[in-house]
Amino acid sequence: MLRYNVRCVGGSRLIRSPPCFLENGQLLACCVRSSALLYSAYTAEICGELRHGAEEVIMLQCIEGSHVGGNLITATKTGNIRLWSTKEALLVDTWKLEYKAVGFRIVSTKPLVGYFVLEKNPKVCNLYRIVLNPGGYFEWTVVAQDVPHDLKHFCFANRGRCFAYITRKNLSVCSLTNEGPQVKHPYKEAANWVCIAGHPHQAVVATGDVDGVILIWNNLFRGNPVRTVCHWHTMPIGHLAFNQSGSALYSGGQERVVVKWNLHNPDQSEGRDYLPRIAIQLVTAMMKITQSIQSIALRPTFSVAQDGTTTPLPAGLTLDVTGLSESMEPPVLIFNGRPGELQFYSLATNSVVFNLEITGKMLLPVECEKEVHSVDVSAVAVVDQWMVTVEERQNDIANTDRKLKFWKYNRDTVNFDLDTCVEYLPGTVISSIRFVNGLTFDNNPTKTYLALATTCLDGRVNFWTQTEESDDNDDNTEQLEGAWRCRTTLTFRELPANFVANSESLSMIAIAFGCTITLWNSNDLVFRRSMNVCDGSVAVRQLEFALEEDLLLAMSTFTLTAWSVRHLNRVWTVKMSFSNICIDPISGVVAAFTIKNVLLFKVNPLSRLAEIRYPNQALPVASIFVPSADATPGRLSTLYYFTMEQYMYRIEWDVDQEEDDCREDAVMFETVGSHQTQSWTSTLVGRAPLKQLQTESMKSKTIIERLSEVDKSLAAPAHTLPSLDAILRPVLLSLIPDRPSDATA
Repeated sequence: MLRYNVRCVGGSRLIRSPPCFLENGQLLACCVRSSALLYSAYTAEICGELRHGAEEVIMLQCIEGSHVGGNLITATKTGNIRLWSTKEALLVDTWKLEYKAVGFRIVSTKPLVGYFVLEKNPKVCNLYRIVLNPGGYFEWTVVAQDVPHDLKHFCFANRGRCFAYITRKNLSVCSLTNEGPQVKHPYKEAANWVCIAGHPHQAVVATGDVDGVILIWNNLFRGNPVRTVCHWHTMPIGHLAFNQSGSALYSGGQERVVVKWNLHNPDQSEGRDYLPRIAIQLVTAMMKITQSIQSIALRPTFSVAQDGTTTPLPAGLTLDVTGLSESMEPPVLIFNGRPGELQFYSLATNSVVFNLEITGKMLLPVECEKEVHSVDVSAVAVVDQWMVTVEERQNDIANTDRKLKFWKYNRDTVNFDLDTCVEYLPGTVISSIRFVNGLTFDNNPTKTYLALATTCLDGRVNFWTQTEESDDNDDNTEQLEGAWRCRTTLTFRELPANFVANSESLSMIAIAFGCTITLWNSNDLVFRRSMNVCDGSVAVRQLEFALEEDLLLAMSTFTLTAWSVRHLNRVWTVKMSFSNICIDPISGVVAAFTIKNVLLFKVNPLSRLAEIRYPNQALPVASIFVPSADATPGRLSTLYYFTMEQYMYRIEWDVDQEEDDCREDAVMFETVGSHQTQSWTSTLVGRAPLKQLQTESMKSKTIIERLSEVDKSLAAPAHTLPSLDAILRPVLLSLIPDRPSDATA
């Protein structure tokens, strides 16, 4: 059996618990793995990091009162409660609780008192009143028993004096200022409740259910509470939050719309406002009314795949072994970072080297200024000095803008230049992209082209190549490389094109059209044969050529099949649901990912090598084999995979299985805030960047000439322009007169 070790090399997820504001709304604190990160509420840059060793931070709360020595309370998964001073980034005190903290609320700082929901065992949670004394000492008493485990099923209200939680039968409330009994309010549709929120200054709570109905409960400690119905959502409520003054209630969910309910205006037609079409469904919301800042936590960079599922890594994992930059030691993994950006992760240094901005600043018209669109990179392909990206901007399901961008690496400027940008018609879905080498056109077999194949669900497979332009000023009419254009288009029986794969050794291209696999010559694109999948109702989702000569692997929703492209017959079939597969380019071993584990096997003959269970329950969404520098035939390459929880794992072979799986030095990938020392700003205006808009060159021109230069720069599409500050700053600075010298004065 193979010896292996599964190690988490990095990743993060910020929405496990709600964030909180600090320093009068200037900072936003978030739980990220074993750290509490402090972001600037104005620039979204990381201002500080509070490390908790190897313990995972699950909750935090801001407290007021300088006499306690700190202003932030954090709780870890192991039950440690810590008091921090964010100004000095110092740990003030630590308390070790016996049980895991599920949620808490600090209600007093003289002394430091809080109510904690602790998980006594996996089936029982109790509410405790804990007095946190200096030096790590504490006193606790039980206040309520059988409290829900889910953070969204209980809340604190009225400055922490009221505790409420929902069950499948009723709404239970208890006063924390006296020892009175719990008050239970039965409700026939209580089983549909999914979240609850408490009013900051009154004994009022709001509940939301799976049908989008919101109930605001008043007079909770009386026999017949008053309920107010607020109904606009048609899908389950994701989260509820009152603002600090308690005058408004914010709600959101799967409709991707944030609704603001004016609690002082009972008229629902006029007492609400909207933030329509946020990027993705809302999970949590925090309000800081003093600075007019609102924090909304969304599902992290999730995109909808072809089969309707969601993935936080729509562009997948792309391996670059060419070393585009001298500052990057190959190999380098390229994958999604912050929305609209790609991050370059160096495997040699185990660090994110930099981020590359792909989408730029997406300028919106005035009538759409309230809309927050989801803009991200859905596919990446790299070869030599070229990188191709597919950019998606989702207005709605049927009106999604997609752009195909060709980037060329410029070693002189150490940057990527946008060479060609292709805009697709709204609603066109690009399912896969792949580089193909050795194509011939124009009946000239001696001239070969590097082409990019793109498959679309409307049935078209486009092949893009660079055009050749002649230099009119040169007497020898030297041919220059021009922009990329579509050379030819393939279709097959009007079926949707799902995936494309290329085999240079076989000079063959395989394209999946629905449930049919078609084979084409890779040099002249002549159709060879077609093979139908057995179940006509299941489409082929992924195609990969095996390292063996004539085997093609086809993955559908419920099967993985090996086909012989030489004999046109099926070699074997594995009936199992796989999320994705990848092939080791050195040993030819296939890694197939299921719901619970990853299977490693050889394809010819079919034999299983290992079955590895995931360290956690998160499903992998992308995977790739990375060969080592001293790779030899038959030796397994290192396997990397990325999960739904946004963590990356590495599987190493021929190591001791007892090796400590330490995540202390795990890298945090760039998913929300920028904390790297180096960042790339791509040239988004094609081959003519804003070189003419330099302050020194502007001073020698008249104001009319300066404005003319600006007009020329603004001729590019609005979504490819840099910020307005970058355009106007050279013009405005050139208007400032030079300081007179002493002699002139």
